[in-house]
Amino acid sequence: MTTIGKRRRFMGTSALLSVCLPFCNPAFADVNTQLETITPAEDTRAYYGDTPDPRDENYSYRLTHEAVVGGMTADGNAFVGTVYRNYSNAIYAGFEWTETGGVGPAGNAAATTPSEAYYYFTANDISADGSVIVGKAAGGISNHPGVQRAYRWTAAEGYQDLGTVDRTATFGQSDARAVSGDGRTVVGYDRALNGSETAFRWTQETGMVSLGFLPGRTSSGNDWARGASWDGSVIVGQATGAPEGSFGASALKPFRWTEATGMEQLSIPAGNNPYALDTGYASDVSWDGRVIVGAMQPGGVYGHRAVRWTDGTMALLGTLPEVEAAQAADISEALGVSGNGDVIVGLVNGFDSRTHGFRWTEDGGMQTVEDWLRDSGATIDASVPGRSEITLTAVSTNADGSVVVGITRDSETYIARGNGTGSAALPGSGDTGGGDTGGGDTGGGDTGGGDTGGGGTGGGVTGGGDTGSGDTGGGDTGGGNTGGGDTGGGGTGGGDTGGGDTGGGDTGGGNTGGGNTGSGVGIITVSSLGSSLATTGAANTTTTRSLGVIVNGAGSRPLDRRVEQGRSIFWTGGDWGTDQIDGKDGRFGLGEVGFGHNFGAFQLNGVVGTIANHQDAILGGKTETRATYVKLEALRQLSGTNDRGLWAAFTASGLWGTAELTRGYLVGGGALDTSRGKTDVEAYGIRARLQYENIVPMISPYGELSHSKSCLDAYSESGGAFPAAFDRLCDEATELRLGFDAEVPLSSRINLLGTLEGVHRFQDSGSSVAGEVIGIGAFDLGAPDYQQDWLRAGLGISADLGGSKLSIIANGTTKGEAADAWIAANWSIKF
Repeated sequence: MTTIGKRRRFMGTSALLSVCLPFCNPAFADVNTQLETITPAEDTRAYYGDTPDPRDENYSYRLTHEAVVGGMTADGNAFVGTVYRNYSNAIYAGFEWTETGGVGPAGNAAATTPSEAYYYFTANDISADGSVIVGKAAGGISNHPGVQRAYRWTAAEGYQDLGTVDRTATFGQSDARAVSGDGRTVVGYDRALNGSETAFRWTQETGMVSLGFLPGRTSSGNDWARGASWDGSVIVGQATGAPEGSFGASALKPFRWTEATGMEQLSIPAGNNPYALDTGYASDVSWDGRVIVGAMQPGGVYGHRAVRWTDGTMALLGTLPEVEAAQAADISEALGVSGNGDVIVGLVNGFDSRTHGFRWTEDGGMQTVEDWLRDSGATIDASVPGRSEITLTAVSTNADGSVVVGITRDSETYIARGNGTGSAALPGSGDTGGGDTGGGDTGGGDTGGGDTGGGGTGGGVTGGGDTGSGDTGGGDTGGGNTGGGDTGGGGTGGGDTGGGDTGGGDTGGGNTGGGNTGSGVGIITVSSLGSSLATTGAANTTTTRSLGVIVNGAGSRPLDRRVEQGRSIFWTGGDWGTDQIDGKDGRFGLGEVGFGHNFGAFQLNGVVGTIANHQDAILGGKTETRATYVKLEALRQLSGTNDRGLWAAFTASGLWGTAELTRGYLVGGGALDTSRGKTDVEAYGIRARLQYENIVPMISPYGELSHSKSCLDAYSESGGAFPAAFDRLCDEATELRLGFDAEVPLSSRINLLGTLEGVHRFQDSGSSVAGEVIGIGAFDLGAPDYQQDWLRAGLGISADLGGSKLSIIANGTTKGEAADAWIAANWSIKF
């Protein structure tokens, strides 16, 4: 499962209440809400308003909610993929995740699009700048009657039907598997009515044209183009190699295509069994088109072998040292290559007969992702020291191989960051290598980007050609179609995102092979990462709730502070409480001093105070907020007598302080790591209140309207393997309160105090929370759905101490946007 609803928000903030000293400290969202950020199937269904199909309950969650991720933009701020809207009916939809919008439809599919076969579509790849998306779509999306066709989407042209190679074939099908980094060249396959598949290349100038056939053939078999270089001049994939009717006519061969050479087979060695087939495929290509990776299986040999072709020359990548020592089965596949061509990732069979994700370099050879992280300085937990037992595959990597993404043995998506290899510069920046512009005969050179958003990104057979027809996701081991071939291939996440200069760049390594040294190293699953970001947000939400006590604790009864004309009042007080709603673990305390004077026409009060808030989160995470606040309040009697009448209260509040945040998460399969940040907070609010004192004896009803705005400044974390940077977040809240205060004499000096009120918040959701996990990519955790209605009750006593007054009130709320319980104490003297 992967991430994240274009315009559907998930996280939340809370704003101030009552007199609302607003401090609606911006916050993320509740933990459960946050987990939605890694469930694109649910988010997509929510966007379309799909009703769950009861038949889907007969299948596993993994099947019904599987997300097939396709290509990513060069900066890592957007990627595309495909999910099921209805698994039982095999209705799927392409999605796009962006930093600012979260998960939404790939392109501009309307929210009213029916969940019907005529409207399914995939999203297989995206151009480097995110302006072009490709995939396949049924007629309801691409406006072609009946069959599925390859499409190319842009904001200007919408879903453009790319047609078929045979333009006279009314019912021919096609699928766009990849787009070049510059978005101008689309590659994939065309399927005829007889089932044969032809690899194609499409440009605006030529339309869809066949790449031809491998030598010796006169027709296509099962030919797929799976990746393209930055400018589309080099295309790689797989094609049927033997002549029609001959032995091995169905055997797939890896190919490389250029306009000058046409389709030519990449070399693979012959097997030792003349009656077995030699097969292979090319899954990915470097930015300059010189390094191609994939797998081959000689006839008579069990399983695939990971290979690379450099300028057409093939070399085996070998296997893990422990596998070689144990003389275990040598099975491996290369699924992705770094943009600079120096790092290759994939899967390899281990000595325990299960696969590992691997990372390969020329100097270091093949090693598990876990061992690469250990070499980079990370601590990786294992049942036996030094053993690799976390990763199942390594599917894609970035510019210099400093970030690797794949699947764990628990079927989760992981993100690993360690030392990079070679240059992390983008093509065209003068430091890419690979010759001059247009270097060699590849048309690549420094042009800029191979598979970043193109090439094999999202390629392979991930999600297969027939997503929804049984091939989605292919295999279980990442082999062949597993997790799919080129998913994310090449420079996915490319450019400097996550490697190179972002989150490490030249600091701590940059182009010297240390790309991420400055940001730490380690491995983390998407669910663990998402949960840690979510719990940090949940802590901020709780901070907001407790800060609302500034006006709803000791300061919530303004008429208790009035004095006669010409007299003054001084008071000091505080509140101490907890926030345990929704499993939170927060506590807070505040103290204030105030002075007021009645000028006759009105009374003016001023308050200065300080508040401290502590919120614990999972895995040692916590939030500490300390702030100073001021309040200015005006009281005026509009009608009535000294002990009965209508009063108006107007309050303005401001708060300024700092927040220190610690986020805990698990890396390396179980080791605890933390990242820390510090930032400023501020909040402002106004309140207008009308209260009729003693409308009946001892009961004083009121109504009030408040508005607040609070902001948490942008901040960047430090320390840990996966620090994040959070954008500035501001939130507003408007609330209506209706209730009453009661004061019942128990004796000549002691009164019973009570408050009961209902609260309604007019906003149903907060503001979006966004940022970037340094070295990995952007996130948008969305906005929360607010609890709009809740109740507050208070019960306490006041005592006349002979010239001064002491009051203590216990408060509690139902589930809502407020702290759950607190004690307010206040001492005052009039003079």
